[in-house]
Amino acid sequence: MTVKTTRESDKSLLMEMDNKSAGRESHMKMRYSYLGACREGQGAVSLDKNSEQCKKVREQAAKMDPEKACARQTANREQCLQQMQQAQKRLAGMCN
Repeated sequence: MTVKTTRESDKSLLMEMDNKSAGRESHMKMRYSYLGACREGQGAVSLDKNSEQCKKVREQAAKMDPEKACARQTANREQCLQQMQQAQKRLAGMCN
């Protein structure tokens, strides 16, 4: 894996990662920008709400069904439901 980090400004970094593994290549580009203190409900990672990544995150969150995922749980069902609901909130918080 090769990682290249470039400072774009005093509050912005651009990171590019190239990975070659098992005959597959991938390229990822990320921009880290300091926007200020975190807001209520904001995830540790935020994505552009109109980006392709956010579209995929929203689709993934919509497919998550806590009742279905926790259907086989008996003793820990309530804990499973809470964890699934928290995961949905974290995903939703990434695309504000």
